[in-house]
Amino acid sequence: MKNLVHTERRAAVGRALRAVAHPTVLAAIVLLLLNDHWLRWAYPSWWTGKVGDAAWLFFMPFALAPLLAWLLPLSWPRRDAWVGLLSGLAVGGVFAAVKTLPAAHDAFRALCAALFGWQPILLRDPTDLLMLPALWPAWLLWRSESRQSAPAPRRAVGVIVLAALATIANSGPLDPGISCLHLEGDRVYAIAYWNGMTRGAYISDDGGLTWEDFASEDELWQDPDLLPDFQCRLGGDASFLVTGNEPGEFYRFTPGDRIERSTDEGRTWEVELYVSKRYVRAANEHYSGYGGPPQGPKNALYHPATGNLIVAMEWKGVLVRDPDGVWHWVSVGPYAAELLQEQ
Repeated sequence: MKNLVHTERRAAVGRALRAVAHPTVLAAIVLLLLNDHWLRWAYPSWWTGKVGDAAWLFFMPFALAPLLAWLLPLSWPRRDAWVGLLSGLAVGGVFAAVKTLPAAHDAFRALCAALFGWQPILLRDPTDLLMLPALWPAWLLWRSESRQSAPAPRRAVGVIVLAALATIANSGPLDPGISCLHLEGDRVYAIAYWNGMTRGAYISDDGGLTWEDFASEDELWQDPDLLPDFQCRLGGDASFLVTGNEPGEFYRFTPGDRIERSTDEGRTWEVELYVSKRYVRAANEHYSGYGGPPQGPKNALYHPATGNLIVAMEWKGVLVRDPDGVWHWVSVGPYAAELLQEQ
């Protein structure tokens, strides 16, 4: 009897492994890796934030199914259907909790830190629940594959390992740094914002020379109306212009390179400051993204009350040009810069 039970369990696991090895499951894993390590960086948008979630929701139930196939009692009626159903419910339930509940989000990241020594890049975003319907095609595929009698392909275990790696080794901008500036009265808001998510906000009442905490990510998630309405420039590496205070004065900002000034309505330009990595590096120790810290300038505005020009430098805090033409690197919360000597 013991050998019979063991044989039945192996057969059940074999059916689950056969579903895991389906080409569609492998394609979903590849899509997640492609999205996390290229698309989210090359084409950051709402869609690249959701594609990875949909891919993960599709393939993860198959990775969990072999374990449930071994654990569930053999006497259960329609056992194979229950394996697929419970796998999908477990994956969907964990996903929904981590994406919406602060306690579940923190617990999941703490668990990953305890198991792997580091935390995956994981944003808590209730709009990600829009991807839950990806579980439906996964269920349909499970129903069709679990009924087959062919032996499980040897690649099934490799697919499970790849699914685990794709889950924990995701990549993306964990923290955008200061990427938005907003002026309201004499107060300036510096906002860490990326892909629809606000990670923190700071305020300055002296033209950007000193900053105080305004609201954390959790506070902003619980009450989005804490911040006034603001707009972010999301132009990537493209240069942009800001009008100066003087007649005919313009500033041109080239992300990751330089800041230029014109006093003749843009006919000629002079370099005010180089901001490439040759001259400055981000000092924020939380960065763990792909390729290197984001490069400012990202946004800029004038503060009429002081005459300061304030420039959002992402992980480097902000740059402030005072009315005398002197540039100051200013830390904003954890975002700071270390100046490097020219080589």
